[in-house]
Amino acid sequence: MPPRKRGTTTLEASETKIGEAVPKAVIDTAKSAVGIPPHPDHVEEIAAMRSQLEALRDQISETASKVGDGAKQAARQIDGTAKLYPMSSVLAVAGLTALIVFAVTGVRSAPPRSRSERILEDLQDLYERARRHF
Repeated sequence: MPPRKRGTTTLEASETKIGEAVPKAVIDTAKSAVGIPPHPDHVEEIAAMRSQLEALRDQISETASKVGDGAKQAARQIDGTAKLYPMSSVLAVAGLTALIVFAVTGVRSAPPRSRSERILEDLQDLYERARRHF
């Protein structure tokens, strides 16, 4: 008499057939089932995503209103400061303008150097250092 097989489970005939290709899916070893797991209802997923989008939209609108309020308050403070200290305000604006102009003209005034000029200068520096060393 052949020995009994203990604790073997069989797959239902409706799920799989012998020789059928196994799809790329989850293989559940606890239940000895092979196949694609059931997907949750797409309507529920879309509803959850919509609720998350609404929450994000609310957060963005709150943040935008706070930023707008802060900008309005800063503009009022600058306006009040300019009214109280007109000469100092004019000098501060003139100083900032001059600083920006000098920065822009300083960047543009330097002639562009080619790659070969930079390499030549680097080699000359290396030669001078080597000469001083020996």
